[in-house]
Amino acid sequence: MSVWDDFGKLELLWINILNYDNDGYNNHKYATIFGNGKNQATIYIRIRISDKNKKILIIPDDELLKAVHLVHYTEGKRLNRQGDNSNYKPWVYTNEDLGYAKVISTSNTVKSEVSTYGEYGQVIKLYLHATEPNEGFKISAGIDIPGVGNFNTSEMGTITRNGPEGKTGSAFKYPHFVHIKAITPIDYGSKYNVLVNKGSSEISNKIKISKVGNERQYLKDIFYFNGISKREDISIRPKEIKSNDKNTFKVINVIRDKKANLDTVKFLNNNLPDIIVGMGGGSFSSYFVFVAPQDLVGLMPGSCIYGVEEFTNIVYKYELSQKVTNYGGSDSPNLSSSRPSAAVFILQCNIPLRNVGKFNWCNQNENAVVKMEVIDSYGNSGIITIKSHYGDSSIIDITINEE
Repeated sequence: MSVWDDFGKLELLWINILNYDNDGYNNHKYATIFGNGKNQATIYIRIRISDKNKKILIIPDDELLKAVHLVHYTEGKRLNRQGDNSNYKPWVYTNEDLGYAKVISTSNTVKSEVSTYGEYGQVIKLYLHATEPNEGFKISAGIDIPGVGNFNTSEMGTITRNGPEGKTGSAFKYPHFVHIKAITPIDYGSKYNVLVNKGSSEISNKIKISKVGNERQYLKDIFYFNGISKREDISIRPKEIKSNDKNTFKVINVIRDKKANLDTVKFLNNNLPDIIVGMGGGSFSSYFVFVAPQDLVGLMPGSCIYGVEEFTNIVYKYELSQKVTNYGGSDSPNLSSSRPSAAVFILQCNIPLRNVGKFNWCNQNENAVVKMEVIDSYGNSGIITIKSHYGDSSIIDITINEE
């Protein structure tokens, strides 16, 4: 026996666009999404069915999902349900939330009643997306009830009689629609679509720079003075998108050939940088560049960087006595919630002496191009390219999506 055997009458078939706004869930008649194949509008279909005794008939969700569908409002034809036909490209709907089910804008808003069954009937959610930009059209809800026939809220409705086995009652006529359009996706591979903010500061740290000898013979420490640690943070965010997730990227994957390493340096949690560069000039600076660190990164106490003076061959040792991280000198208790999802952290260790260069180490990945594959909360994506530039000065420059 089928649950549908006790069907008496379709009391209600209603369609809206459900979205979580600042004041909670709301129903909308018009909405806009991005035509990127990921951004979805949540289609909210409410169904109320009575049995032959005129009492509410509760249908299991899996049965309702098989029965409901979307149709073109004026033509009454079914839309493409996850590839079951090619009607009305580029629009496709599915039972599955792809993780980007939120609309950009809405209009004609009504406060939502989100209960799944009861006096107002049952609710089924479908998810509609477009694989490319499209002006859209009016969309209605349909339901194909086994043993009875097909009903929908299109302009003309259907001829199915609204009664047991479709043998009694009148035709169901209840025109109702939603309208969704899809706009051009955002490509984060363009510098015009990302917002880059840079900030730098000196790090309070006890740093010992020692004169330890020359290339021929290491001597006992002769003197020491305080060195300087500097940090630069570069945050990269969507430029145009404003949403409840604090305007960060939802997904970020780093594409790199390899990481860099220096055996005289102890890296926090063994999280290696992407680039290590030493540069002389007015002073000698060593740069450690971490692209999109997903955890606390930095240098641990006891890390040493060696430099040699060009004319005297005097060797200098830059030694950290406490850790330096992308959150200053200590752990951050709110790392996951406070850090932007796409960022570059640069740690600069400076020996304030002229004519000093690297001693017994070399640059690593100095010409590397590191890429970040990012996706925002609406499913827009792109490849963000990170490059380092430097010349005769002791300052490294990081460019984002250079064109």
